[in-house]
Amino acid sequence: MKNRLKELRVAKKLSQKDFAKAFNKFINENSEYYVFNGKGQKKKISYATVSRWENNRTPIPTDYYKSLADFLEVPINYLQGLTMGRKDILRVLNNAYYDFLKYPKVTALIGSINDLLALLDIPSPKDSLTINDLNTFSVKACNYWDKNFDFLFVCDQITYLLDLPRKSVSNERMESQIISAIEETEIALTSTEISKLFDNEADFVLKDYYFNREKLVRFNTKDDIELYTFNLMHCLNDFLNKMQKLPENSKKQYTPQIAQKRLNELIEKKKKAHLYNYPA
Repeated sequence: MKNRLKELRVAKKLSQKDFAKAFNKFINENSEYYVFNGKGQKKKISYATVSRWENNRTPIPTDYYKSLADFLEVPINYLQGLTMGRKDILRVLNNAYYDFLKYPKVTALIGSINDLLALLDIPSPKDSLTINDLNTFSVKACNYWDKNFDFLFVCDQITYLLDLPRKSVSNERMESQIISAIEETEIALTSTEISKLFDNEADFVLKDYYFNREKLVRFNTKDDIELYTFNLMHCLNDFLNKMQKLPENSKKQYTPQIAQKRLNELIEKKKKAHLYNYPA
């Protein structure tokens, strides 16, 4: 399994030479990371060493994994390439779209991608990338998906995947989680005055009734069932009455500008809730 040293170095915008210099300085300032040669001298790494490590021509010595991981601010198993990573998710998006262009069939994932791009008025991959970009998952293609689908990495469905061993997650499972995350985000971005009222007035009661319905109709008296159901009907009726005073649903309530603002706010909210813990 290839390590992620190059990916993480590039994310920090460091050349191999600058990385070696910064890493050596980091080690020199933290005695717990010292590595000594046979003469008892502190070892330093060169940019050539960085190149060999990145290309797997030389395995990263065990002595360096802890210091590298701490310097790059990622878990050791992520640096080693053993767990799911950001690029794994982005590659699924890219490959699905490439397959769509080759064999035009709108799958659930493609439908979710297209809906989200349309909602935010983002140019499609077809208009932004070449077929070769998509086929090779070029840097340009990776940047396109990373820029426009960055929100995925604050979604529980995706952060959950990033903790799993790479080999244990199938492509189908990733697609399913991505679809769920996109659809959940789209719901949050397209709220209207009516949907906000429903969320506040009726959503909880309706969900509670739905989730308890099987036990309700089997283990309760008719009076209990009637009361429980009446409470639901009262709540829904109250929602309908209040709804009449609200403006009709319209896309004017979630223009691309409004949707983008909501997306930014959603990302910030989840960052503050400590749900944004994936490696950069």
